[in-house]
Amino acid sequence: MRLRLILSSLVLAPLLNLIHPIAIALAQEEAGPALTEAELLTSLAGDYANIGQKDQAIQLLKEPLSLNQSLVEPCHKLSLLASVAGQYAFMGQKVKSSEVFSQARNILEATKYCGPEPSSSAWSDPTTWISLAFLNHARASQYDTAFQIATGFGEQYIEPIQNGLEYRNAVKDPEWSKLNVAIQRKLANFYFRTKEFNKARTIWLALADYYKEQGKLEQVTQFQNLASKIEPTKADNSVGSQSPKEIARRSLFECFQKLRLLYPDVTWTLTRTLDTEDPIGPEELKPILDLCKEERFTAKNTASTQQLVQALDQIAVTSQQIPAPIKRADLLAAIANIYGQLKKDTEATKLLDQSLSSLKAGLKSKLDDRYEASAVLVSIISGYLDIQRVDQALEVAQMVRAGEIKLAAPDFANIVVGPKFAYDSLMPPVVAFYAEIGNFESALQLANSLGRGHQDDALLRIVQRYVSIGQHDKALQTAQTIRGLEFQNKAEVMYDILAEAIEAGNLEWARQATQSINWKAQATESIMQDREQAGAFSLAYHDRLLLMIAREYAESKQFTQALNVTAQIGVDEPGKVPKAEALSAIARQYAKGGQPKEAVKLLNQAVEIARSISPN
Repeated sequence: MRLRLILSSLVLAPLLNLIHPIAIALAQEEAGPALTEAELLTSLAGDYANIGQKDQAIQLLKEPLSLNQSLVEPCHKLSLLASVAGQYAFMGQKVKSSEVFSQARNILEATKYCGPEPSSSAWSDPTTWISLAFLNHARASQYDTAFQIATGFGEQYIEPIQNGLEYRNAVKDPEWSKLNVAIQRKLANFYFRTKEFNKARTIWLALADYYKEQGKLEQVTQFQNLASKIEPTKADNSVGSQSPKEIARRSLFECFQKLRLLYPDVTWTLTRTLDTEDPIGPEELKPILDLCKEERFTAKNTASTQQLVQALDQIAVTSQQIPAPIKRADLLAAIANIYGQLKKDTEATKLLDQSLSSLKAGLKSKLDDRYEASAVLVSIISGYLDIQRVDQALEVAQMVRAGEIKLAAPDFANIVVGPKFAYDSLMPPVVAFYAEIGNFESALQLANSLGRGHQDDALLRIVQRYVSIGQHDKALQTAQTIRGLEFQNKAEVMYDILAEAIEAGNLEWARQATQSINWKAQATESIMQDREQAGAFSLAYHDRLLLMIAREYAESKQFTQALNVTAQIGVDEPGKVPKAEALSAIARQYAKGGQPKEAVKLLNQAVEIARSISPN
């Protein structure tokens, strides 16, 4: 199991509301100043306990309990009580912990939804607020407290931390990745201490796989050794009443993910036929599933790779029986993409050509929904690019531009979009291809020739490539030319670049860039809010980046630089929480370095800042 798949409903939804700066600002607005102050004081109490100031920690916990009396929303009370109870449990105050957990459980049982009325928002779910408490302490490196919170409400709240589904946008965030790895390491230790050895082993193997991707062989060996000491037990039979199709889908997906061979969207396309009346079922997938069970099967094993190709060839032949041409084209393109990953370029080209032919036929028939054609065409073009057939990819795109292939709008099957718009929509993957091979001049030239919406998407692909090769300055320069994105704003893109630079250790450059950017102007332009609201959002970007830089300096024992950066965080309302968190992070490192007096001094400053958040 890959580490990036070990996400969860417990961690996922609120985590993004904790890490992204705009979401942090919105979450604090949702919680209100009283809860924000109380949660921060609770976290600081844990910091006091961690440096041996237990009496001061217990005394400080009285303040959030007092603030709890002023909270009106039950879910706010639930989150705070969960947090305080977890801290009491961590400090060994069993009686007090049990009492506060009991209050929290009573609220959970009595509360069906948060807010004045039910809604689809994650914040309407009471369990989200338990997750919020868990993650507040995980972010503060208070993992023991976090797991006390999860287990305090029953085992059903600890299981989802390990079992979940992929969320690729979250994984791209360096702060998320760092936090998720830390949570998984602590969770494995937790399972080991509670004698759930097989669960610990699963996570250790996932961590070894993750560090292998990062090229950190020492950590790979460390976690493989830990896992090897535990004899795997037979997994519980959880298939229950699942149909053969459901079992085949799950097995195929898990197999491909374990092999780190196939893209999840390709796997999804391959298994989607199981939901239809098409002639691809468990029996047709059985040869692949049998291969997956062989431990020797890897992408580098020539014999097993050839067996996989033969099995896929048979599926491709069977796909000719699918009556709907566009659906058939979709499956053929998916298999072609797999061939591309296996370096079977000739086979991939053959199937991509067949897929394109089937797609053209589908656009003339009434057996398909026309809107599906756009996604299939992107898959075809991506397939050609993966095997370095850029000329053929461009040739397909030119067919669209010339009107030979007429695409429908994604949401309206019977409305054909203009050829220039359709052509532009296909170009971002081509731009990404040029950037991937280092031809940034061609990438930029092509990107800037596109219409506005697609131009910005293409520029983002270039930014992402610059970031991946560590050229953060060029990434930032390119990002500044973006005018607007459908799912991301320019300020957010710039924040992500600087976050990656911080993670890479380029701290001084990131600090200077953070200070030089007019975040208010970027937020106003990107979010299209009034300047007052955009100003608050812009401070969130600025202050969270400085917090990250201060934390990195502190972890490398560069305390003077850490304190100087912390001093640059604002003292107004948006800056109080990150400033206190920065002081807390530096204090933790002082304590680890044997300087408890300095640690206490900084924690005292953080407490005074926290106490000023709420007007009460």
